[in-house]
Amino acid sequence: MVENVGKKSSFKIGERIKKTRENLGYTQTKLADLTGVSPAAISQIENESRLPSTPVLSKLADVLN
Repeated sequence: MVENVGKKSSFKIGERIKKTRENLGYTQTKLADLTGVSPAAISQIENESRLPSTPVLSKLADVLN
């Protein structure tokens, strides 16, 4: 589950997730497979059009270390 947010979000969680994912050599699809989150949700999180829920953020943290 993800929450809609405006583009005025003051923190850049999406950028950090994207950078870490790329540093690990993962595609959005691979990260989605590893976390059980849809590729579309990963894209929305990275583009900061949505924030990850706490459970999704926890899964992302586990996979991305």
